[in-house]
Amino acid sequence: MKKYKINPAKRSFLITLCLMLSIGLLHASQGYAETVAVIDSGVNPDHADLAGKIVPGEDLVDGDNNPFDETPEQHGTTVSRIIASVHEQNRIMPIRVLDAGGFSSEAIVIGGINVATSSDLRVINLSLGSPTNTYSQALTVAMQNSARAGKLLIVAAGNGGQANPAFPGSLASLFGGLAIAVGALNRSGSIAAYSNRAGNSQNFYVVAPGYSNFSSYIGTSFAAPYVSGTAAAILDQNPRLSAQQVAE
Repeated sequence: MKKYKINPAKRSFLITLCLMLSIGLLHASQGYAETVAVIDSGVNPDHADLAGKIVPGEDLVDGDNNPFDETPEQHGTTVSRIIASVHEQNRIMPIRVLDAGGFSSEAIVIGGINVATSSDLRVINLSLGSPTNTYSQALTVAMQNSARAGKLLIVAAGNGGQANPAFPGSLASLFGGLAIAVGALNRSGSIAAYSNRAGNSQNFYVVAPGYSNFSSYIGTSFAAPYVSGTAAAILDQNPRLSAQQVAE
């Protein structure tokens, strides 16, 4: 059975946050709330940073509608907090696919993607990957279907320090610009040593801070939500744009 898990986090005590505000897009809200599907370990809906920002989601691990984050590092909650911090109007749809240990099965991850694909949101955050970098045709098809439905898939590139993004971030080049692999920057503004590079996805790869002031963990898992949050902010400012136009 193919397994998926949180991209292995690394400890750091970096608390200086370099937000991507220089793009000049995060002005006063136009009154639209853009929602990001966070396919992850769930969320702690009672966290103060997420008050009023969570929309109903699903728990595909326990099979209910209470996608509570049980991971010790609060992985999905941290990802959600980063997305919410980028723009005040950003909302989160938590889709829990990772158990308390941060693991999932291929079938559950595919189920999470399918839930997001069938919704009316346009941005999907995937801060997870295959620990063995194993290709999956079934997961590829699920992501292709999502891209064809007009969703923008933001995928963590992985933390192995490799030349190419880990699967499924390595698929970014297959989806006509509707998937972006995200590498991590360190505090100095350089690509972090642990971050996988662009490699075969160089035209569909961006970097963002791999750290936040919300957690002592670092990794591409925490770079991806900056990009997802920014994409949602762009759609808030320009609701008539397609996901393809945002990616471009």
